Amino acid sequence: MRESDGRFALEGGSRHDHLAAIEWTSMFLPEAVVAQRRLMIH
Repeated sequence: MRESDGRFALEGGSRHDHLAAIEWTSMFLPEAVVAQRRLMIH
């Protein structure tokens, strides 16, 4: 999903899905910075 600020976000999926997305990104979009979104718990 593309956010309004131009960043992409992976929503849903399993841990394996997230790891596969990170691996794919590192191979095909090496200039990208991959980070996990922090959860805010109040």
